[in-house]
Amino acid sequence: MVEYAENLFDEMCGRGVQPSCLSYMVMVVGYCRMGNVLEADRWLSAMMERGFLVDNVTLPRLLWFCEIGLKLNLINFTCMIEGLCKRGSVKQAFEMLEEMVGKGWKPKVYTHTVLIDGLCQKGWAERAFRLFLKLVRTENFKQNVFTLRILP
Repeated sequence: MVEYAENLFDEMCGRGVQPSCLSYMVMVVGYCRMGNVLEADRWLSAMMERGFLVDNVTLPRLLWFCEIGLKLNLINFTCMIEGLCKRGSVKQAFEMLEEMVGKGWKPKVYTHTVLIDGLCQKGWAERAFRLFLKLVRTENFKQNVFTLRILP
């Protein structure tokens, strides 16, 4: 049905009807349920380019629907965290990290490196360094050359 929905979406736009945030979310969720993360990400990017933000209302809904289709795991969460950081949504990336930990998954060094990089990209080097120091104090965090290279 995703192809049908995409055709309907295109037809709607062709007739001058402006799609809503919900219209984009339907496409993102549809592709997530199919397991097509690349297409879901493309639609999410298009949604954000149109000025619709992933916020406290849309993010939980997207996660819930996508979880049904993707059977979220550590890798999926880390990829979504990385995507949020690249888009500058560092606060949402941290919220996703909290959800990930709440599900009992332990983030790996790469997940934390992505978050540290996201903080640095936002110009929050002090916060990034504080996070790094906090992680170094834990037993299970073993930084690598990539983590050290992104710190200013």
